[in-house]
Amino acid sequence: MPEQYDRMAEDYEWLFSDKMFSGEPQYESLRHVLESLPPRGYILDCACGIGIPALAFARHGYRVVGTDASEGMIRVAKARAEADDLIVPFHVCTWERLSQKFDRKFDIALCCGNSIVHCSDSADMVRSFRGIRSILNVGGRLVLDTRNWEKLLTERNRYTHFDPRSRAGKRCVPIYIWNFPQKTNEPIEVEVLLPIEHEGKVDLHVHPIVCHPFTFKQLQTCLAEAGFAVMESDYSPNHDWYRVIAGNP
Repeated sequence: MPEQYDRMAEDYEWLFSDKMFSGEPQYESLRHVLESLPPRGYILDCACGIGIPALAFARHGYRVVGTDASEGMIRVAKARAEADDLIVPFHVCTWERLSQKFDRKFDIALCCGNSIVHCSDSADMVRSFRGIRSILNVGGRLVLDTRNWEKLLTERNRYTHFDPRSRAGKRCVPIYIWNFPQKTNEPIEVEVLLPIEHEGKVDLHVHPIVCHPFTFKQLQTCLAEAGFAVMESDYSPNHDWYRVIAGNP
């Protein structure tokens, strides 16, 4: 899985609209969770990608650390932190090895975007959640958001189109092409197409990503088996995405 994102790291920003690329929507949506932080509390973004949420929280004065399994993503995240003159430590680390990486505990762990879908099965997901829980303080919280894979597999829409994005003289209209399996419990490959226009020329960048879809019930079961207690969720079968907040009792 990390190799997929290593190859995609330099293009990853195109998957975000200008508004989402700022990280402010993520910050605003989590303000009620951030209010629970103790004085001098720490946040770990353990699926940080190129650092979008982590850098946004740092701009608002929070103490944040970022980890990701992809070396390429971490390289870009570090460069963005340096360019913005922000002190945010970024490290290459898988969920299962978090307790080996840090000798301190965190108050909030973020696992956002399509990250947990890269666990190969329920057992892998439980191991990952246990790794995340191992670095949380008692009473700490895991914030996880994910695509609604049940809805995607039911509708089976082949294409997902996004609005055009313009940055640094370049323009791109991202497209996802979904390759659905015959059985719902098999992996999905999505081809991420990025036609990048610059000075009248278009370069097509294609990044295949393999996902292992799961149900909301499966997610709840894996969280419970890992020792988490679900505190809130906005899951709906009609929503494309949902968020779960789980506590470390």
